[in-house]
Amino acid sequence: MKALYLAISVLLFCTKGYSQSAIVKGDSTVDAFKYYLIRHTRYPIIALENDVQGDMMIEFKLGNDEKISDARIVKSLSRECDSMALLSIRKYAGILQLPSKEYAIGLHYFVIQGETIHSDPVPFNPNLYKNFLFETNITFVVVPRKREIVY
Repeated sequence: MKALYLAISVLLFCTKGYSQSAIVKGDSTVDAFKYYLIRHTRYPIIALENDVQGDMMIEFKLGNDEKISDARIVKSLSRECDSMALLSIRKYAGILQLPSKEYAIGLHYFVIQGETIHSDPVPFNPNLYKNFLFETNITFVVVPRKREIVY
């Protein structure tokens, strides 16, 4: 039961990003985009099997129609994680009510097994990237099962 409470509390923690730039403070369209990424970006099974964990940075352009275009990887993690993140971003049908320019977002991929986090995500330095919007976590939680003896 303790493991279940821990898993639920960790999932609640993982829905928040570490930082958000002053550009978008309180912008609900950016919050909706962040929520979309958390819900629709999956941890690739191949990356899990190979114990791939770490950070990636994605840049994209925002057109005059406030839609995302030209998404590209700036800091790569693995081919599988990169393609999964780009696929999620390209499928996003919403708009971002921001000025038309290039923006950056950061994703942390990591695994939580039982009560331990395999690698603590280190926050991105928003000063290193132009127009840094936010960072968020893409996690995979492994909840240990209790062994039941069946007679």
